[in-house]
Amino acid sequence: MSRNRFAATRLTAEQAHEVWSQSDEASAFTRPDYLAQLVDEVEWWGVERSGGVVAAWPLVRAVAGGEIGPPPFCYYVGPMFARSLRADSKYHRYWSVYTGILTALIESIVADHPRFRFSLPLGVTDVRVLEWWNFDHPDEAGFHISPRYTARIDLSEFADTDALRQSFARIRKREIDPWIAAPPTVLHDVPAERLVGFHDQALERSGGVISPSRHAALRRLIGVVKSGAGSIIGVVPPGGDDVEAAVILLDGPNASNGVFYAASEGWRDRGLTAWIIWLGLLRARELGLRWFDFNGANSPRRAADKHHYSAKSDLYFDCTFGVP
Repeated sequence: MSRNRFAATRLTAEQAHEVWSQSDEASAFTRPDYLAQLVDEVEWWGVERSGGVVAAWPLVRAVAGGEIGPPPFCYYVGPMFARSLRADSKYHRYWSVYTGILTALIESIVADHPRFRFSLPLGVTDVRVLEWWNFDHPDEAGFHISPRYTARIDLSEFADTDALRQSFARIRKREIDPWIAAPPTVLHDVPAERLVGFHDQALERSGGVISPSRHAALRRLIGVVKSGAGSIIGVVPPGGDDVEAAVILLDGPNASNGVFYAASEGWRDRGLTAWIIWLGLLRARELGLRWFDFNGANSPRRAADKHHYSAKSDLYFDCTFGVP
């Protein structure tokens, strides 16, 4: 029997939102009302302390009754902690509370679920509790922890949009400048099937697998964004009659997430992708958001592309439990 002074319990979505609204780990992907639209099932776990809920962890199933784990286009889906836990200036006290809470969550969740996937979101970099569980259970599959990287731009570092543009790599500035002189028409009501088409073209170019589950996840994301959770920016080049590039932006408490962006085959090498990213950055600044998150920078090509916009790498972890 655990001697941990904390105990985990199931939460309602309302209790989870209480934690989300006061957590530095909160993101658009763990906002309870958004998450409920992105997947079929959400099971919330949490821990109470001093009469309030101080931690929340969503376990999600993209399809009802399916495997537990976030679907494509969902990032950082894992435990969140109330900001008040860091109020104590003495680190050893915070660390003791943090490890106790995370241990309580793990003990309860693994008792109910033999297999699941999740992330430790940005800001949660102490993975020792997971490693300790593995050490104490050497004959079980346990936790597998994979370091992952995203690329984020801290927009507060730039005095104005020109300073932001000047921070880009020369190749990106050369792509953007012609469109500044002759900007394409912007459309926000981009048909879902046009966006799915961009997605399929991008996957075919990279050798990825086009699957019904990815299509379903993308359509759900589009629906959430169109409901007011962000924005879709599509552009029609001068003389054209159709959207030739688009970016899907999902907004969190202090970040705009560029979850998906692509251009059509005929326009992707003509700077239109850089232009829609630029429009996404301008929008984030106008909204007063601090961060623009590219959501993933793990292959050499994708990382280089995103760092060309002055984005810096940030560490998070994708994890599995019970997967041999």
